Amino acid sequence: MSWLKSRGPRGVRMAIGDKAASMVNSIAEVFPGAKYQRRTVRFYRNALAKTPKRPRGPAMFMTIYAMESHEAAKVKAESVASELETTRFKEAARWFARTLSRR
Repeated sequence: MSWLKSRGPRGVRMAIGDKAASMVNSIAEVFPGAKYQRRTVRFYRNALAKTPKRPRGPAMFMTIYAMESHEAAKVKAESVASELETTRFKEAARWFARTLSRR
């Protein structure tokens, strides 16, 4: 990130990445005050790798991002996690629970 900063960007308010620990830490150090957001592409790829290719699996995760607010998305994410627990997508349920606990 220091190399990037030396190239001149100013007023960085947000960085988007794949949640690599070194990246998240260096953003906070080099661009204090900048917020970090995980790429949704990576989230979807990981989620879809653990669910069948049928429409129901992907649709459950996509409804989270369709919510109008952050709070509504959190409630929907918890609902999806509960629903996954009751289905045969046990691996996806465990992965999703770990993902939610890190946020």
